[in-house]
Amino acid sequence: MISLFWYDVVPPAESTGNRQGFRIGKNCEVNLSQTQRLGSTFPAIYSHFKEITVGEASFLNIRMPGNAVRFNDDGSSMSVKANTTVVLATESAINQ
Repeated sequence: MISLFWYDVVPPAESTGNRQGFRIGKNCEVNLSQTQRLGSTFPAIYSHFKEITVGEASFLNIRMPGNAVRFNDDGSSMSVKANTTVVLATESAINQ
């Protein structure tokens, strides 16, 4: 099973991970992908995230088998700032 960023449990309130955020800064380029084609796969950014923010003038490219991103909690959100490009691509689950 592969996921790149995965909160598999909700972190305790006093922990450093309690913000449950994934932030990409200004003028950044982030490329996330996976070559696995067999077995169980999960999204690149997955599960108990409250927010994803992609900073101004940045580029986010995610190519995964199945879903690129998945939120599991009500009220979660994704914010994309000005002059930003986001590519969320579903690749073939099986490549033979």
